Amino acid sequence: MIHSVAATNVKINEMNEKLSVIDVKADQAIEGVADLKESPISRHDTAYYDQKISEHSRQIYKLNNQ
Repeated sequence: MIHSVAATNVKINEMNEKLSVIDVKADQAIEGVADLKESPISRHDTAYYDQKISEHSRQIYKLNNQ
């Protein structure tokens, strides 16, 4: 029984360590979301820049294949 309790304590400690890592990652994700909310960039802006990047990529591809 003592061995069983000791093994359970080891597992609990391992779980606590894993939960601490998850807490840190959750805090980082929350901070990242807060940063995104403060960002002045909108979906329209990102779609526009994505389109421009695609156009430039096509132009570069055409130039390289000439």
